[in-house]
Amino acid sequence: LLSDGSAMSWGWNNDGALGLNSSDKDDVSGVFCDPTLVTCLPLDVDCIHISA
Repeated sequence: LLSDGSAMSWGWNNDGALGLNSSDKDDVSGVFCDPTLVTCLPLDVDCIHISA
């Protein structure tokens, strides 16, 4: 969940854990779900692009 309480949230990732999970290759795999659009997008992004 975003720190500002936004409706956007992370869905179940490929590792079966809710939220982000780093792989051995320092990438993040998961599914980003936007409840307002009822849409989920598969993600495979580099950690350096993720801000806390």
